[in-house]
Amino acid sequence: MAVSLSDRCKWDTHEHRRHRRRLQTRSFCYVDGLIRPADSFVTDPVNLGNPIEMSVSDFADVVANLVGDSGRVYTGLAVGDSVRRQPDIPVARSVLEWEPVVPFVDGLRRTIAYLQDLRR
Repeated sequence: MAVSLSDRCKWDTHEHRRHRRRLQTRSFCYVDGLIRPADSFVTDPVNLGNPIEMSVSDFADVVANLVGDSGRVYTGLAVGDSVRRQPDIPVARSVLEWEPVVPFVDGLRRTIAYLQDLRR
């Protein structure tokens, strides 16, 4: 999405603000925050990620603001796609003593800069 917006392209958000009850949500975690748990000796599955969720529309607004564009096309929710995604991380906090440390906007800025550098 960041690359598309940095090139002033339009992209789908798969929702519309009119349908507040069905807003698609996601949570975002900067990849640097996931390195330490990968080095652990825990063998059972552990959810990792940022438990703070936001609507895809709000995410699009933040990205558009950071790259200076508002190109967006509203479409319906993709068939089979989940409406809500939010990791449950109490096990990561208690067993791994881990939680995300990079704030959302900081991680997004780093990601946009990285993707823009790739395009150069």
